This record gives sequence, C-alpha cells and structure tokens, in this order.
Amino acid sequence: DFSGIVDHSYLEYIESKFSGIPVAVLTNGTSRLKIDLAKLAIENRFFKIFNSAEIGVCKPEIKIYKHVVEHLGCKPSEILFVDDSLSHVNAAIEFGMAAHHYRSLEEFQNQKFLEVGS
Repeated sequence: DFSGIVDHSYLEYIESKFSGIPVAVLTNGTSRLKIDLAKLAIENRFFKIFNSAEIGVCKPEIKIYKHVVEHLGCKPSEILFVDDSLSHVNAAIEFGMAAHHYRSLEEFQNQKFLEVGS
C-alpha cells in the first residue's frame, strides 16, 4: 500500500519558520489517513489534521474551509493556506484566506508573507 511521500525539507522549513505557530493540515484524504500518516512517521507533527473523509466535504468546496475556520476559532484572514492545487488555493482566497500555490520550496521561501512576524 502506497502511503504517500513526505517532502522532509519542506516540513522542516515550516517547523522552523513557523515555530510556535499552530500548523494544521487540510487534506482530501481517505479513511486510511491516520494509518498512512503513522507509516510516514508524521502523525504527531501537526496541531490539527482536517480530513475530508471525516468532514464529508472536499477541497475546493467553500464548506470545508468554513469548517476549518470554525474549528480553529479564527478568521479566514488569520490563516495562510498552502496547496499544490491552484483550484484549492483560489477557493481559499475566495473565502478570505491568505494563500500560496506551492510549486517548490525555494519559491515558497521567497514569498513576502513569510516576513510577517519575523
């Protein structure tokens, strides 16, 4: 069973750059997500994991972003949403989140939003 691939350099960068800031995952996952994250040894590296299979709605539907905001108890503008799917990023922006279309770690590191709170 294929459990996925972890970009460890990206994960380590996020953990160091955003140290002390809760990092959550929003994924269009399956009922196997917890098992897959355990196989990848990353199940405890996030503040919260939001799985579409448990929520009952998938990205890019606005309802899933609303679900995340309600459960985190914050405003959409207080979230930086990063995704490799442009349609998911556009939906997050439409909902009011700051968002980044991820294509490479280098491009992500050069974004202006990373200067906030530095």
